[in-house]
Amino acid sequence: IMRYMDKIDVIRRLWQQNYEPAAGIASRVEYILSQFHVSDDVINDVLGEIYLADTKPFAISGAYEVMDMIMNHGSRLVIWTQGDPQYQHAKLSHFGLDQLMRVPELLVAVDKCQALETLENLVEHTSCVLIDDRSRFLANAQERLHTILKPKSNIHTVFVSQKEEEVGFAPTYQVDTVATLLDAQYHALFEEKTLVLLDFDR
Repeated sequence: IMRYMDKIDVIRRLWQQNYEPAAGIASRVEYILSQFHVSDDVINDVLGEIYLADTKPFAISGAYEVMDMIMNHGSRLVIWTQGDPQYQHAKLSHFGLDQLMRVPELLVAVDKCQALETLENLVEHTSCVLIDDRSRFLANAQERLHTILKPKSNIHTVFVSQKEEEVGFAPTYQVDTVATLLDAQYHALFEEKTLVLLDFDR
């Protein structure tokens, strides 16, 4: 297997430089290892070293503090992320979510907007806050939630611009970083029983 490690290292570096989606990289690495009938445990360990070891910097700055703040206010926090579920769950675990005082719910799907309807007790919420750094997801999710939640439910959208994307619609709030939500002026958004959907990785 060692003669394939150089190839795996190239794949890893391509992913780090954003030349190929991470999910595709993972599939190629896993395929190489499977050719040698390596056990699933070993494959998972190698994948962890290859394409998860350097993912921590991809978390949006301030996300951990904001998650703690949201849950301390009594809101229902759901980590809302899109991609290959196997990869996303591994990545979220690597980010250290289990180190939080209270672990948020996870909504991981290939299409996270369509997956909103799979959340349990969704219709019980009359207030919802959507936080994302992609305006198109905010727009799509807001439209979908209007058809799911009770009439006159409050849906607030927070666009974390990071100065990287033009806003395609008018969000309720636009902030440069998610850490801005730690300011007292935003705390009223996170009332008890409010549903908060947060995408915290880049």
